[in-house]
This record gives sequence, structure tokens and C-alpha cells, in this order.
Amino acid sequence: MPYPPDSIPGRFLAGDPEAVGAVIRQVSRGIAFGPLAPDRDEQADVGQECLRRLVESLREGRYDAGRDFMVYLQGVVRFTVLQALTRKIRARRHLVALGSVSPAEDANPADAERTASVRERVVRVLSALSPECLGLVESYFLEDKSYETIAAELGVPVGTVKSRLFRCLKGASRGNRSAVP
Repeated sequence: MPYPPDSIPGRFLAGDPEAVGAVIRQVSRGIAFGPLAPDRDEQADVGQECLRRLVESLREGRYDAGRDFMVYLQGVVRFTVLQALTRKIRARRHLVALGSVSPAEDANPADAERTASVRERVVRVLSALSPECLGLVESYFLEDKSYETIAAELGVPVGTVKSRLFRCLKGASRGNRSAVP
């Protein structure tokens, strides 16, 4: 194990109940109160995915012990939530394209309140984006372009696209329109 046994990541990997509890609480907060929080029925699955990715990441030594662990953990949670949302959007679009689900089914009275809530959050987040950020979000989430494709179009490294998208979403979650790439 590449982490000191008294550090949070070291204790977490060793199964220390206090460290495991702190990590689970942080994951739960990040999922439930993030700007793009998944529906309640999906939160447990996303939480498990976050923990799986964290353990895998720590075991592979990807976390730099010289940095703040909780910030690293927040990044894992945000990435996992965004990936879950992207999968959900793509699956929904695929079902509509196949004709097995009509767009009108989103208006099912049983789901009307939840659908309205999700749309409200999406509109709030998108309206907080600068034009540059909106372009990145549209390219990645709506047009299904890969980081590599976007990077080639913009003439920047892939890491720059990832960090710009991260900053845009972070700024949007705080209502900061000036979050420009």
C-alpha cells in the first residue's frame, strides 16, 4: 500500500471504520447535494460506483498523497455522477431512436414532478454557463463527442478539455457565469 497507515486513504484501504465512515459520508453528500444529483432510486448505485472507483484508484496508486484527499474524493464523485448522467441521457436517446419509448412518455403523470424537478435543475445549471462553457457541455453531453474529438476541434490537449469542462460545471453549480475555460 503506497499510503501511510495513519492517512485517510491508508486507513480506508485497511478497513478502519472511522475512515470508511468519513469517506462514505463524503460520497453521500457529494451525490445527494451536487448540482446534477441523480434521482433517489439511483443514488445507491452511483454511491457504490464511486466507492468502487475510489478503491481501484487508491490500489493503483493514482492518488498523490501530497494532495488533499477529500478534494480528490470529490473529484471521483463528480466524475462518477457525470458519467451516470451521461449514460442515462444516452440510454434514453437510444430508446427514443429505436422507437421503444416515445418522447411523450416523459410526461407520464406519475413522473411529472420528478421530470419537472430534473428539468428545473438542468435549466438552472445551463443558464449559469458562459457561451464557451455551454459549447463544451453541448459537445460532450448532447453531441456525444469524446474528449479527444473536442480537443482536436479546439486544438488543445485532452487534459485541457477535461479541466475546462470540470471548471465550467463547477462554476455552474455555484451559479458563477464567469467560469470560462
